[in-house]
Amino acid sequence: MKTFLRILIICAIILILVFLSIGIVRVVPRALSSLASATVSLGSVFGGSSHATTTTTVTSATSTNTGFITTTNATSTATSTGVSTGYNNYVPAAGPNPLSGSTYTSTNTSTNTGTYSTACTTGGYPDIAVTILSRGIITSYGQFIETNSFTTSDTVSVKFKVENRGNCPTGAWSINVQMPAQSAADQTRTINGGSYLPAGSAVTGQANFTSPRSGSSSVVITATDTSGRDANNANNTASSALVVTGTGTTNPGTGTIGGYPVSGDGRPDLTVRVVSVGTLDYNNNFVPVSNQNFRTGSRVAVKFQVINQGLSASGAWTFKAEVNDMYQPRVYQNPQTESSIASGGSATYTVAFDNLGIGSHTMSLYADSYDQVNEYNEGNNTLGVNFYINY
Repeated sequence: MKTFLRILIICAIILILVFLSIGIVRVVPRALSSLASATVSLGSVFGGSSHATTTTTVTSATSTNTGFITTTNATSTATSTGVSTGYNNYVPAAGPNPLSGSTYTSTNTSTNTGTYSTACTTGGYPDIAVTILSRGIITSYGQFIETNSFTTSDTVSVKFKVENRGNCPTGAWSINVQMPAQSAADQTRTINGGSYLPAGSAVTGQANFTSPRSGSSSVVITATDTSGRDANNANNTASSALVVTGTGTTNPGTGTIGGYPVSGDGRPDLTVRVVSVGTLDYNNNFVPVSNQNFRTGSRVAVKFQVINQGLSASGAWTFKAEVNDMYQPRVYQNPQTESSIASGGSATYTVAFDNLGIGSHTMSLYADSYDQVNEYNEGNNTLGVNFYINY
């Protein structure tokens, strides 16, 4: 009896493992294009307009109607049949399609049957558009950290949205992403979005690539609608400019000091980099988390570095951290002056806030908060970290 029970338990475990493996295989993005270390992914379509879903069923094969036809929003409400044209348009078989609220007399004779869509009235068009949502880096913990500071060793991530701002569905559509990666294999990705994008709907996406090129460049994202009816081609492309710190061409030799790339005109240059996001326990030990969602009551903490990527020592400096909480900023200004950071050197800190309200928050970190340092680049001293407090 015991042997039989053991066999049943083993079989049950095997079945559970098989079920889980099938479930894991099925959890994939809606669309994904990847090669080497660059990936582009799309999420699920959200939103949408009733214009994209309304249909009317033809009830008679042949009919004749003479009289007044009243229209609303340029779509015929007559019960007689008409002609179903391309791009889901419906127009009467005879006479022009009337404007909203007008009447006219016509004679309609039609032999088509089935279902036609009133989604797209005469004169309607799709309008596919691309918008950049945010940009940042993917940390070694797999976290997205929004930032404007990049180095050639980073994994760059750009989040974007593709939407149909028109009043008609698109045809089959796709996106092309140009990325300034050092590797030629990672510089271009094209991904199919689907057979159509409904009017008023949108889909979000994310493009990631490693080892960006040094200097100024851009990530360029272009959406294409194969219907050829796009109402506005000017908004099909969006770009996100990147300034990437390279190998320090102004500092001949290795191009790094202390393992960090250095550059500039001889002055110091302080910049902020996030090491990890997590919580502080009751003993003030830092505990990293795998995402940016925290329970209410957590002491949300960010471990960060201030790096001097300039060519001279920083001298004395200060930092502060700020969190938006219930529409009121909470500020921690470091009360003491920090020691000078040598060229290529860094200092690591952890700052935490507790009793934050439920909802979305941003912790902003500021190096040289009193503007004591004469820097090569004053624009890279600030970094924001987004997170969410749950019940």
